[in-house]
Amino acid sequence: MFAISSGNGQIMSERLIEIENRITTARQFSLIAAALRASASLRCAEARMSEKRLHDYGQTIIRAVRIALAQTGGIEPPHASATTPACLVIVLGAEQGFAGAFSEHVLTAARPLLARPGAELVVVGSRICASARDLGLSPVLEVPMPLRAEQTSQAADDLLNRLSNLMGQKADGEIYLVHARSGEGPSINLHQFRLLPVDLSSFEAMQSPIEPLLLSPPGEILDSLLKELIFIQICEAMVASLAAENGTRMRAMSVTQSRVGDMLDTLVAKARQTRQDEITHDVVDMASASLR
Repeated sequence: MFAISSGNGQIMSERLIEIENRITTARQFSLIAAALRASASLRCAEARMSEKRLHDYGQTIIRAVRIALAQTGGIEPPHASATTPACLVIVLGAEQGFAGAFSEHVLTAARPLLARPGAELVVVGSRICASARDLGLSPVLEVPMPLRAEQTSQAADDLLNRLSNLMGQKADGEIYLVHARSGEGPSINLHQFRLLPVDLSSFEAMQSPIEPLLLSPPGEILDSLLKELIFIQICEAMVASLAAENGTRMRAMSVTQSRVGDMLDTLVAKARQTRQDEITHDVVDMASASLR
C-alpha cells in the first residue's frame, strides 16, 4: 500500500547534515565579523583622540612659526625653477583588508596630482599598494601604514627618512599628501595638500606679547619649527586616515553581520523543515511497515 523508499530518509539526513554544517560555518564567520568590528571600533576611537591632540599641538607649532617669522623679518619665497620640479604624491591607504573600496577612493582623489609631468607615487599601506598595481600604477616607494595611533610617530619618522633618500639632491622638488578623513555619518572626506616646500606666505608674522629668549639664531629656530610642523602634519594625516579606514571597516563588518544573520535565519528555517520532513518520513515508514 505504501511504497516509500528508505533511500529518501538517507538523502534527507545527508541534506540536514549539510545545512547544519553551513549553519556552523555562518556562525563562526559572524563571530569573526563581530571581532573585526570591535577591533576597528577601538582603533577608530584611539585615532580620533590622537587626531585632536595632534591638531592642537600643530596649532601651537604654527603660532611659534609666526613668531619666528617676525624675528627673522620674513623669508623671501623661493624662485620658480626653470625646469619641471620633481613631484612626489604620497597617498595614505589601508594596511589591512575588510575596508571595502577605501583605498581605491583615495587613489582616485590622487589622480589629478599624478597626472602632472614627472609626478611619482608613494603609497603608505599594503592594501593600497595592491590596489595601485591593480589600477596600473607603479609606486616608486611602498611604506607600511601603522595599525594603531600610537605607532604613527615612528611611522612618520621612517617615512620622512625614506623620502629624504628618495628626493636626494632635488631641492626644488614638491611633495603632496593625499589622505582620507572621517566625515559626517558614514561618509569620508578626501584631503590633499602640499607638504613641501612649506608655503611661508600662508603664515602671517605675529609679534609675541613677551619678548622671546632666543638661544639660537632665528633662522635656525624657524627651520627646526618647520621640520616639526611637517612631522606633525604627517602624523595628523596618518591618524585621520586610520580613523576613516577603521570607520569604513566597522560599517563593512556591520553589513556583513546583518547579511550573515539573514543567512542564518534562512538556514535554521531550512534545517527545521528538513528535520520535520525526516521525522514525517520515519513515521510514515514505520506505519507502512506495520501494514505489510
